[in-house]
Amino acid sequence: MGRIFTPEENGWRHVERRGADQVTSYLLLPTERGGRTRLSLTRIERGGAFGPHIDDYEHVFCVLQGRGEAMVGKERRAIEPGDLIVTDIREPHGLWADSTGDLVLLTANVYPETTG
Repeated sequence: MGRIFTPEENGWRHVERRGADQVTSYLLLPTERGGRTRLSLTRIERGGAFGPHIDDYEHVFCVLQGRGEAMVGKERRAIEPGDLIVTDIREPHGLWADSTGDLVLLTANVYPETTG
């Protein structure tokens, strides 16, 4: 069933992962319903970070709110609402919120096809 809501009305989950400092997540679409894609909101509190790491899946991030920096591979640059960040499988990446407010992103994790 669909829904209309404000994420603040619902519970955010603290991300327990190496490099995650002041990071919470709200699951919108689990892979059980999204096929190879998991869709969530990611919030990095002001001054927090989801430091450099490598994943076994691709990402697409869309900045909804706040400002900060993103790193993909060796490139690091400022990000703001409307910016998109795309990573490949096993490509180093990281996100940092600046000190003025939370950085909120729509996050898609795209998992590789499984071979039968």
